[in-house]
Amino acid sequence: EGGLRIEDCYTGEDCWLGAYFGASAHAGLDLNHPKGTPLFAPVDLDDQFLVDAVALGANNNRWHGIRRWPDQTTWILRSAHMVRLLVPEHAPLRAGTHYAEGAGVWIGRAEHSHFAFSVLDHGILYRLDPWILFRQMYLDRA
Repeated sequence: EGGLRIEDCYTGEDCWLGAYFGASAHAGLDLNHPKGTPLFAPVDLDDQFLVDAVALGANNNRWHGIRRWPDQTTWILRSAHMVRLLVPEHAPLRAGTHYAEGAGVWIGRAEHSHFAFSVLDHGILYRLDPWILFRQMYLDRA
């Protein structure tokens, strides 16, 4: 009750590596929620910035949060469809920081935010299920 459900992923079929428009792997997690939903950093971040911005001519607001670990492994957290970024770019963030308002730019059929999680380790990029990290973002707010 009150938790996140896979049925709440865009059209109910568009979950991580699920069918994207019924065909290709999506490689992201779309969570339906209303425009302006607060997004919080799920872990401490060393750097964060917009990689695309509507204000600069892109078709979406896409953000990357970077966590570099002592062993040189790098986590790359991504979110898209953000209404606005609330923190200065390139400022480190603590876990739990309200960094953006989500779910409002180029959303398609349902208001949603898109999340992705990758790990760069020894020059190889691994795409992982973002549910683990971004679900924690919501649990921390409960």
